[in-house]
Amino acid sequence: MADDIFVASDASVNSSSDDELPRMSELPDNVGHRFAKKILDLPDEVALEEEKDRKLKIKIHRCSDRVCGYGTFGNTRICCVVLTPVNEADAEDFEAGVTVSITGAAYVSKIAMRDIISYMIPSAKLKRTFIDIRFSVYSDSGCVIPTALSTAMLTLSASKIDVKGVVTAATVLVNPQGELTVSPGRVLEEKVRDKTPGFGYVTAVKIMRDPHVRWYDTEGLVRRKQFEAAMSKACEEATNAYDHMASMLQHLAANSSADEVHCG
Repeated sequence: MADDIFVASDASVNSSSDDELPRMSELPDNVGHRFAKKILDLPDEVALEEEKDRKLKIKIHRCSDRVCGYGTFGNTRICCVVLTPVNEADAEDFEAGVTVSITGAAYVSKIAMRDIISYMIPSAKLKRTFIDIRFSVYSDSGCVIPTALSTAMLTLSASKIDVKGVVTAATVLVNPQGELTVSPGRVLEEKVRDKTPGFGYVTAVKIMRDPHVRWYDTEGLVRRKQFEAAMSKACEEATNAYDHMASMLQHLAANSSADEVHCG
C-alpha cells in the first residue's frame, strides 16, 4: 500500500494541482516515500495561539551530498533540500550565491524566498560559495512561508552553513470584522489571494530578539489600521517563537555528531 506521508489526508486541504506536485524522483534515492528511519528528531514544537492542534515538527536527514529537512505544520508538509555548498575558487563573486526553487506552491515567490534566505546567512563571509536550496511543498494547509523558513534555517545549520541567528516567522490574518487569526489555514489564506474585500494577511520574519522586522509580506484588501494591527500581532508571534526555535537549534547542534546519518 502506497505511503501517503507527502499527501494530504484530506484532499480539501491540498491546494496544489497534480501538475505542480513534486515528483518523488526529485528527492535523493535513499529517502523514498516516507521520512527516513534514521533521522534527527527535534521534539520541541511550536503551538501557536489560535491553532492548538497544529504544531511545527522538523526532521533532518543527512545524505552523502545534501541535507534534507522535513517540516510539517498541521497538514502542511514541506521538504527542503540543501545541496552541499560548492566553492568556486576562480569565480569573481564576493558574496555567497543562493539559488532557490519551489514546487507545489505557485503563489510563493522564489525570488522573495531567495532574498530572505540570502539575508539569513552571512553572505559576505561566504565568498565564492554557491548554495542550491530546493523546496517541495507536498501538502498545503496554510502557513507555507513560515514553515519553509523554519525548515530552511535548521537544514542550513545541519549543512554546516552559518546563519546570522535564530530565524522566526509568523503569519496573521485579519477579516472584515477586524478579528485577527494567527497561523490561518488555507481556506482563509485563499480568501486573501482571491482579493476578497476585507481579508488580508501579514507574514513577518525576525532574526534573534531584534525588535526590527527583517522581512515582511502583505497581501489583501484591508484598511491601513487593520494591516498595522496584523503586523503588530505577527511581530509578537514571531518573537514568542524564539525560545522554541532556539531550543530546536541547540538540540540539533548537540546531536549533530552522534546522530549524523551518512547515506551513500
